[in-house]
Amino acid sequence: PEYSLTCCNFVCVQGNEGMQAVRASDFKLGRFKFLKRLLLVHGHWCYDRLANMILFFFYKNAVFVFLLFWYQIYNGWSSIVPVEQFFLYLYNLVFTALPPMVAGIADQDISDDILMRSPKLYSQGRNAKTYTRLLFWLNIIDAVWQSLVMFYVSFLAYYDGDVGRLEFGTTQNTACVLTVLLHLAVEMHFWTWVHHFTIWGSLVVYFAWALFYHGLFQYPGKDNAYWVMEHTITTGRFWFCIILTPAIALVPRILAHVIREVYFPTPVQMARQVSGAVAPLDHIAAVHDDPLELPALQPSSTIL
Repeated sequence: PEYSLTCCNFVCVQGNEGMQAVRASDFKLGRFKFLKRLLLVHGHWCYDRLANMILFFFYKNAVFVFLLFWYQIYNGWSSIVPVEQFFLYLYNLVFTALPPMVAGIADQDISDDILMRSPKLYSQGRNAKTYTRLLFWLNIIDAVWQSLVMFYVSFLAYYDGDVGRLEFGTTQNTACVLTVLLHLAVEMHFWTWVHHFTIWGSLVVYFAWALFYHGLFQYPGKDNAYWVMEHTITTGRFWFCIILTPAIALVPRILAHVIREVYFPTPVQMARQVSGAVAPLDHIAAVHDDPLELPALQPSSTIL
């Protein structure tokens, strides 16, 4: 059996029967005609957002855990981590928190106009095509691959170099946060200023916190975190790692998107392509009984 997302909501149409059912409902409608848009548009968007947000949360936690795991192989399984504890706490709490929330609230994989004109596109959510067992495990495999790239790009860049644990870990951690945010950017279908603000703002917050923490706190011991970030960002190896890491780590996912969009498109992807072609959806719906069975696109009309 496939993994599925199940959600039960109570929709009530307000009438003359009283307000008890209305107060107990999740959604209240003034007219039956509003039910069509609630189901076909907001129902489709809600499932797509929820499915992609859950996959992203699994991904971003898996990639961070595996990144720490690879470090243990070269550290005698001592459980020592290459970054300060505060960065472990704030990774999920601050640095990668807001962007997936905004995507889970406001992302739109296809316009409401197309969804209203092609009702059977709703079946993608009803048949649980966005969150499946296969996609879950592919997502985890991608997380393992990206964590390997994050670790070994920094490992090879600093190999046989005079570098401390925290400088090495800070470079890895920065590359991880940047790659995770860019990963989400690749997955987004709909962009507004809020999306840009949360993604790039989270990156600014990360650098600001790292500079503040490493510039203010110092304590006795071998691994003093004082001035680590300030020193690290002045080295060429740091910028080499954080630029090369996402460039390599995201290649399989971007290629997979391109191949699927061109050769194995979903009904929603085909509808997006056709919406930019010469033939409108109304004409296609009139010719084809099932709006999901869209005609093959000519190369000139394919939109990636």
